[in-house]
Amino acid sequence: MQWTEKHSADVLNSLKFHVYPDLGERPISDITKKDVIATLRELESEGKHETCYRVRQRLEAIFNYAEIEEHCLSNPARGLQKIFTKPQPKTHPSIPIPELPSFLQKIISNKEVFQTTRLAMMFMVHVFVRSKSQRLAKWNDFELDCDEPLWIVPALDMKMGIELHVPLTSQVVLILKEMKQFSGPDGYVFPQVRNPKKAMSANTLQYFSNRLGYAGRSTIHGIRTVASTVLNESLKWHPDVIELQLAHLVGSKVRRAYNRAEHLNERRKMMQWWSDYIESLTVK
Repeated sequence: MQWTEKHSADVLNSLKFHVYPDLGERPISDITKKDVIATLRELESEGKHETCYRVRQRLEAIFNYAEIEEHCLSNPARGLQKIFTKPQPKTHPSIPIPELPSFLQKIISNKEVFQTTRLAMMFMVHVFVRSKSQRLAKWNDFELDCDEPLWIVPALDMKMGIELHVPLTSQVVLILKEMKQFSGPDGYVFPQVRNPKKAMSANTLQYFSNRLGYAGRSTIHGIRTVASTVLNESLKWHPDVIELQLAHLVGSKVRRAYNRAEHLNERRKMMQWWSDYIESLTVK
């Protein structure tokens, strides 16, 4: 998988800041396991456990390549993960399930926000993809005029670099048809209001949520948590089907490569159930 320009820059900067000052001038064949541990311990002592974890991974990959190319005899960064504090998973605050009806009503009734923002938020609720995938969605990625509408999210717009097939429910199709009044038929589905040639800002939906009274209590990513919780607690859907729709990695690397549209029929039923559930919460 090819790295994006941003990821390449992030990797290089992490090496410049956290590795080069101690090890950058040393011949790679002279660097020992003790040297690598000392460099990583500095990060750990500062409480930078996530950074320590990522730098260790990158050093292991670098030394692995150097070992293959015979620039060093062994990999001094290999097998060190067990001696460092494991970073805690990031949490994304989400709306308590009982507050979901109120949240939806506030979205629908708000008259102070652009209609495109309101539509984008409802799209997110119904589809619960990662924010980046929605912001970068383009009309040519959608198949709407057919019996089984589908959104094929390109691999480049996905966190894991794997193409995602998203079944579109009848409610989502209506949202998209209304959105076409503002942005269709080409370019971004959810563009900036003042510059339609640019994708909607990464902060637009979060700011909208904050104005609705959920600042610090809910994130846009947290909508995915809400959907996952409801779908799992319904006991109607296999956990793997839910995880696949969330674009979480399920199964082996080989299996994933050949099953990009895996369980599509079941996911289509599940997504329609979810949209119907959301719609039921908005009916007074």
